[in-house]
Amino acid sequence: MCSMAAWRRQWKIGKNCPRSTRPCAPSMWCFFCWRLMMRQVMNAVASGADTDAALTKAIPLSESRRKASLGLLSAIGYLEETDHRYVVGVPVLTEADKPLTDAVLKLSREIMEAWLRANYVAMEKDLSGLSPMRNGLPFSLAFSEAWHYTFGFASKSLAESGFYANPRAKGNRYEGYVPLVWAGSVIKRPGSR
Repeated sequence: MCSMAAWRRQWKIGKNCPRSTRPCAPSMWCFFCWRLMMRQVMNAVASGADTDAALTKAIPLSESRRKASLGLLSAIGYLEETDHRYVVGVPVLTEADKPLTDAVLKLSREIMEAWLRANYVAMEKDLSGLSPMRNGLPFSLAFSEAWHYTFGFASKSLAESGFYANPRAKGNRYEGYVPLVWAGSVIKRPGSR
């Protein structure tokens, strides 16, 4: 198996998928090919390549894979096509968004760390009588569960106030979440520093 960097160089010039000894067939894309193709298409459209001709120049894909990618992304609502022009149907963070994204993540991290420093010990004491801790589960594991409920309630309140998109609003295609696509250089992975 080759490294992801070697595979990306290889794939971008149209060679074999790293997971097999032959090119991935359009009907049998491996996960890595699919993910890279979708990201490339979304970033290209978000960056202004909004026609089939512009996408052909911007992305090194065969015509069949490009059309299949556009068809899939349109079918799931990530792209919309009007008058032979594509527009993104979900938020897309490109390299131009990196400074703002970095600042928001830094601020969020500072707020969360300050909150945890101020509240974690008291919370551990207040929740010590719950059955997970009585049965020997470390508080850190129970805290993760409590944190997700707290985060969910806070998110619901913020969405209902109009602060950000409500993932449960009527007419939402994806109930419970708001899709987001980002360039790999903008956010390495959720939760990373």
